[in-house]
Amino acid sequence: MDPIAIPAGGGRPSLAGALFTPAGAGPRPALLFVHGLDSDQYGYQIRARALSEPLGLVCLTFDLGGHGDSGGGLDDLTPRDHLADLVAAYDVLAAHPVVDPARIGVCGASYGGYLAALLVAERPVRRLLLRAPGLYDDAVLDRPLRERPHSGVGAASTAATRSLARFTGEVLIVASGADEVIPRAVISAYQDAGPRTRLVTLKGVPHQLAEPDHRRRFLDLTGEFFAAL
Repeated sequence: MDPIAIPAGGGRPSLAGALFTPAGAGPRPALLFVHGLDSDQYGYQIRARALSEPLGLVCLTFDLGGHGDSGGGLDDLTPRDHLADLVAAYDVLAAHPVVDPARIGVCGASYGGYLAALLVAERPVRRLLLRAPGLYDDAVLDRPLRERPHSGVGAASTAATRSLARFTGEVLIVASGADEVIPRAVISAYQDAGPRTRLVTLKGVPHQLAEPDHRRRFLDLTGEFFAAL
């Protein structure tokens, strides 16, 4: 694991990231992880470490602005700011000398899943995994996060579902069967939006993967899905 600094836009502090590079020469497929709101990259570093060498993936984890070791006041940032953070992280990964930019996958959870769905309209992505993704009305994109938007289907069409509808890559949605945060209607909205979308439900699992068995099941699904990058 190599710690890296990712330039953030708008004169904001750089983002803290970690790069996992398997042994051997490129070009290699790559996987970008996006954490949720009020979370950080730590849990994804564990997954990146577990998947990088066995699958030959260059993996990048990072802290969104105002999270973890990344600077910035979270309450003053907007979802659009965080989308810019994600685009910046993608660009760093795509520019890595051993990465094949045509084989980049993205894995996002909760709020990070929402951002990942927006990303595919901005950058080429080969495969997309959304775990318990949030979904927000377009009006929240430029609102400061001090308002802490609630995930729901407040509009028939959102930027995230429109983005997914145009995406031609493979999409795996991993829902939590006992999710107390993300309504089932949100999962259905994502499932209906994408032309190549598959749904897997982790039965009995809450929104947070609190138990070792929950985390193992999700890691197994992640590895199986991105082995085809």
